[in-house]
Amino acid sequence: MSQTEKILFALLAFFVWVYVGLRAYFVPITIDEAATFFHYIHPGAIWPGEGTILDANNHILNSFLSRCSYLLFGTSEFVLRLHAVLLTGVYLFYTFLLAKYIQHKIVRWAFILAFLFPHFFVEFFAFTRGYGISMALLIAALYHLISFYRESRTSHLVVTMVWLALATLANLTLFISFLIVLILLVAKCIYLLVRKKSAWINLVICLVLAAAPSWWFVFYGLKLKGNGSLYYGNQDSFWGTTVGTLMDNFTWENNLIGKVVLALFFAGLVLMLISKIKALKLSNLFTPGVLFSALLLGNIAANLLMKWLMDTNYLEDRTGLFYYPFFVLSLCFVADETDLTFKKYIANGLLVVMCFFPIHFFVNMNLTHSTLWYFDAGIRVFYEAIKEDAGIQKPPPMISAYHLRALTFSFYNFKDGGLFNQLANIENTGGEVDYQIVTKEQCNDCELFEELIYEPISKQYLMKRKKLMQRQQVHTFEDIPSDGIISDEFQEFERIIIDTLVGKILELEFMLTVKSNGPFAAWLIVDVLDEEENSLNNNLVGMSWLKREYNGEENNFHYTVPLSRIPEHAKGVKCFVWNLQQREYEIVKGEIRVNKLVE
Repeated sequence: MSQTEKILFALLAFFVWVYVGLRAYFVPITIDEAATFFHYIHPGAIWPGEGTILDANNHILNSFLSRCSYLLFGTSEFVLRLHAVLLTGVYLFYTFLLAKYIQHKIVRWAFILAFLFPHFFVEFFAFTRGYGISMALLIAALYHLISFYRESRTSHLVVTMVWLALATLANLTLFISFLIVLILLVAKCIYLLVRKKSAWINLVICLVLAAAPSWWFVFYGLKLKGNGSLYYGNQDSFWGTTVGTLMDNFTWENNLIGKVVLALFFAGLVLMLISKIKALKLSNLFTPGVLFSALLLGNIAANLLMKWLMDTNYLEDRTGLFYYPFFVLSLCFVADETDLTFKKYIANGLLVVMCFFPIHFFVNMNLTHSTLWYFDAGIRVFYEAIKEDAGIQKPPPMISAYHLRALTFSFYNFKDGGLFNQLANIENTGGEVDYQIVTKEQCNDCELFEELIYEPISKQYLMKRKKLMQRQQVHTFEDIPSDGIISDEFQEFERIIIDTLVGKILELEFMLTVKSNGPFAAWLIVDVLDEEENSLNNNLVGMSWLKREYNGEENNFHYTVPLSRIPEHAKGVKCFVWNLQQREYEIVKGEIRVNKLVE
């Protein structure tokens, strides 16, 4: 690589890194990030075990690194994403090192453009998710893998295994890649032993470094599957689910031309591989192009086999993100290594196609929203608008939205110390609420509301009721302690009879003084029951979604829960706490008011 190329690469890489940093600072929190924050980062429940929610949303290394930043620097999108921004530098550095291995200048720049400018790929480096950081660690591991094949140095073997284990800890879908790399390393070690170019130490080190991670990844993966937590994706087809969703996100939806080009490139890759393998001796078989192709084809075969044997889902969009670098690496390195007479046409074709990515990148550049989680766009603006319009009042106003908006709204509410109620589910409420965050199709009793803000990306409106409903206190239940300090998983603290209020629009106003050491990962559950104790309507309030901690201040839990649609056969309401981590806590004192809402 010439000096001019190095300078140009540095400028482009710096531009991408700055863009990632700006997105990490400006783009509002996404639903998956908010879920990671409330379920794992804030309560510190990261490693699988008692009190930890077992879900594939927990990209363990990512959660751990975000937890460290959170404890050091506080709560903000940029703080939670800081480690991902820093690891972008690792990705860019190893992209440069891999590019230096490509001899043909045109192929090298096709590779550089494909690695620096796929917007869908790059934007994961600006989120507190495991996908971006795992790609940085994976690319680092792959560089050291091919370096070990070239130089046979033990240090490259060790670094390969360490980087890859960390990448898999950040993104469990890389476990198959972990196993394939392990097989490739063992094959190289055995080859060196046969040729008497190495001692047993490399093989022993490789197997020792792989043993514990392999066992743990299998154990954790089976635990997730047994819990039904590997739910993302579907079982339609590999082409439709994995390839189709990746193509939609890397280019545009229903891109038939792109799929045709992809199929032609894949066919070309296979033909070049066949030609290459036929012409090589065994001693030179595992060139970088063949190694990367083994990872690509091995993952495809494993995904198909796992679907057949274990009935697993095909990977979808972000969960299959690793297929992109494997395909680009395979294509570019095999093209660079081929000795076909029309190699220059292959190189030129690659460069022309890869020029699509910088164009697509600049078209899609923004500092306002995620292209994948675009439906979260505007929540931060809506929250600030409600805060300005409603002010600080007790009890807080009732706000309804589609239930998946609750996590992102709660993140900003949490940062402010819990000014507002948790968002009520739009499906369980009507036009009695004070505000709605909705699309036009979701809006309840729209004629009663006026539009405050419209968000064009998510096509959602912030609506305010033209005439707010008034509260009339119906009943008051006082002296609600929790009988001292308790750590039970479930604790019922009040039962309210409401059979005379069927058909009314109600809310329960909780004024509790709660004391707990550290984050209180618990749900306040309000369960509407019939005469046979069957649940008719279930409302959950994430207590740790509202405040960082409950240290006993007077009425530190003062929020309302709407009971908008009391079923006909309702008899009572059970109020209880679900203490997820079974941490010691106390409801020092409390009061519950049953309010009726009237025009």
